[in-house]
Amino acid sequence: MSEKRPRGAVGHSDDEGRDGSEGHRVRAIRSLGMSDDEWAARERRRISFLSREGKRGDGQQRHTEESSSSTLETVKAQAEVVTEAGILGSSQQPPAETVKSQERKPWESLVIGDLGENLSRIEQKNREIEQQRFIVQFHEEHSPHEVEHNKTILSQLIQERADMEDSEENNLPRDQREKGERVSKRLELLQSVLDNSRCEDERINVRAAIEGYRSGQIPYSRDFTLLYAGHIVDRCQTYESFCVDRNERLDRYFANHGPGWLWQEPPLAGPSTGVLGMKGLCIERNTTGDPFGIGAYYVNMEFTAQRDKVSRGTSQTYPHQKGGELKNEAQNREASCQLSTLLDSGATFPIIFKSDLVRLNVDISNYPAQGILTVNTLTRATNMKFYEMYVSICSPDGGSLVSQGDNAVWPTEPRTLGGFCPVLALKGRGGGHRVSGMLPFDACYVSSAPSMERIWLGEGRRDVLGTSRMPAHLRYDSDKEFKFQYPEEFETLRLAARTPDRVMFIHNSPDDPNIILIDGDTANTPGRSELGIIRYQNADGNHEQIPRRKVLSQRVIRVESRKGDIEPVPKVNPRPWRDWFEKDRQEE
Repeated sequence: MSEKRPRGAVGHSDDEGRDGSEGHRVRAIRSLGMSDDEWAARERRRISFLSREGKRGDGQQRHTEESSSSTLETVKAQAEVVTEAGILGSSQQPPAETVKSQERKPWESLVIGDLGENLSRIEQKNREIEQQRFIVQFHEEHSPHEVEHNKTILSQLIQERADMEDSEENNLPRDQREKGERVSKRLELLQSVLDNSRCEDERINVRAAIEGYRSGQIPYSRDFTLLYAGHIVDRCQTYESFCVDRNERLDRYFANHGPGWLWQEPPLAGPSTGVLGMKGLCIERNTTGDPFGIGAYYVNMEFTAQRDKVSRGTSQTYPHQKGGELKNEAQNREASCQLSTLLDSGATFPIIFKSDLVRLNVDISNYPAQGILTVNTLTRATNMKFYEMYVSICSPDGGSLVSQGDNAVWPTEPRTLGGFCPVLALKGRGGGHRVSGMLPFDACYVSSAPSMERIWLGEGRRDVLGTSRMPAHLRYDSDKEFKFQYPEEFETLRLAARTPDRVMFIHNSPDDPNIILIDGDTANTPGRSELGIIRYQNADGNHEQIPRRKVLSQRVIRVESRKGDIEPVPKVNPRPWRDWFEKDRQEE
């Protein structure tokens, strides 16, 4: 079954090829940041193993061999230029200009960390060696006392690579190497959910998911698999792709399968199959009870359980329920609540407590979860069910951050900053915090400044800018204070300034000093801005005058979110900022 794809989405739909065809495979490898030599090396090793082992009998393997032969000539040609032995065999350092070049590989860095996604063990070790060679050369040029130690590390890495067996296990990308383990762990997790779930609708979907993995109907892939009322109904590449047409999908599932709830199985293939639940970047900073006086930032968020987005036709009363239709009607009402959360960029999704679900009219005995995820925290990995909800960011008093009426940037849209997303439910409290996840950073304009102890969130860029919110020349230090003492008149006005009446960015072209880009919001007109390209031209005067430059509008466009279009502004129509800009530049 095909799916709608959001604008800008890349990849195949459900009814396109998933057989590892050359185009898809090359795109996947390129997404891993592989250079041509690494790609060629991986292909050579893969083709070598296929020819050594012969056909295994299944259709997927046969197609892979056919696909391999179509690229063999390209691989051989590249192999003549750069070989894996060339990467490892030379003890010479790369030339200095290579290291200094902006074209160097991402892992040629002094920062020890992630070397790329989904690498085989051999590819991982090769990149470690390249990185260490870069580090050695850097120290040879800048800090010779560090060279000997780092050369020792390089020698150890080269020896480790030489000791690695050229086996299929060492050549398989990580997700393929871990395929069996990942599927097995997922089945164990689903069985645990089935054994402990108190909701029959949830159990129906979980049983179908278990059977899907065992029968092969749910493949090991990078796609989401959607289940509804105990049926596998769709495969989708991204979470967004089944949010944009959620209502149409549920109507279609209801027509085909009757009443039911949605459940999703996340991708098992790929570099990572979990989400983050770490406390990262943690708008007035709250230092109450913090002995170090550092504290954390908290943001209010409104959670709304929308049953029509995750189920269809589920208003029937189950035999174990009491109270008949009256109780059933109350259970199906939309409910919302506002919760204080730790502003946390280290978590993928919002995390609340299971006890909060009661405030959202969610009874886990008859309201199924939409899935279960492995959440990687600072100390361990844990499993959490999630419930899809509409989540938005609120002011400290619970109000919307969106301006009233026609003052909003998008006046025809709901007065919320947020969206529909998974919400993880954590057992108990245990002294923990509810966390915001990435939603505030995705839904709001955000700004902060050193030593201000404030983070600004807003609907538009004017909401988070201004001289009082981003003063110039600030600097943080734990044992010094950097602060200018402005004259009282300026300090009073600066502190009183809030949302600026006008925002304008002026950028000189890096290629032509006579070209200027201007990006500004139109004063007193929310939802409208202008982009202008202007050019300086010498304006000749008589011999007694000082030569000056004249400002010419090369092209100006008006951007209006309310109309959803971009309108060219005629050159003959003078812009309000033009005279100001020209005068300002002359005064300089």
